[in-house]
Amino acid sequence: MDMRPGLSGPRLTGADITGRLKPGTNEIKVEVSNTWNNRIVGDLKSPDKPAYARTNVKFKFNKRSALLPSGLMGKAEIVFWAPRPK
Repeated sequence: MDMRPGLSGPRLTGADITGRLKPGTNEIKVEVSNTWNNRIVGDLKSPDKPAYARTNVKFKFNKRSALLPSGLMGKAEIVFWAPRPK
């Protein structure tokens, strides 16, 4: 079963996944994507290959446009903590 917490964003620093875990073994998958800027520039740098991006804003870029930092930046870790006392 795919239970996506729906978390995204450039400044995501943590998420409580306690309610999504089940007893026993769990699989946690982290998916990382590129920026739209980099996808468009990548298409422009490879004109002999099919373009991935379908957009009307390609005119804002060219094959010399700068690539932006993207992907998983920093470490990814699972942190366990005790619940707060009531």
